[in-house]
Amino acid sequence: MRIDKWLWAARFFKTRALASRAFELGRIHSNGQPAKPSREVRAGDLLQVKNDSGDFQIEVVLLSQMRGPAAAAQTLYRETEASREARQEFAEERKDRPDFDAMPSGKPSKRDRRKLDREWGRARERSRTDRLTWSREPWTPALIYPVKTPAALRSASSDGGVSALEMSQLDTNSPLA
Repeated sequence: MRIDKWLWAARFFKTRALASRAFELGRIHSNGQPAKPSREVRAGDLLQVKNDSGDFQIEVVLLSQMRGPAAAAQTLYRETEASREARQEFAEERKDRPDFDAMPSGKPSKRDRRKLDREWGRARERSRTDRLTWSREPWTPALIYPVKTPAALRSASSDGGVSALEMSQLDTNSPLA
């Protein structure tokens, strides 16, 4: 029997595709060596399985091609005592960590996000206005893109700076007029 099919039947993985992916990632070892999904499994084989539930070291007791209820699946293998103790120890350590609180459901509010930032020691990201470098003088479009407006041309023409030709070329229907 294929080992990936047996792991699926023994309920270590929800699908055979997930079981095959675990082989690709090197998370399954058979008798101390990395295994492939097509490898034949026999009663008495020692398997090391790493999945989301933890690291298991198991001995194959029975073979089954069908996936049954969890109680029936547990009769297919026997977990070693060392493996069981290590998983329980890891679970207790994880529960004792102060940061192992259940995250609230949904997106945090602005207040909650700021609180998390303070707790985790994140530096506040500067706003856009803090990042820009401002000059001493206020910005005006006329300083960057000089546009000849009718009023400017009239005042310039009275000073003698603009010729009559420029005044006649000025479009009076422009939005700047």
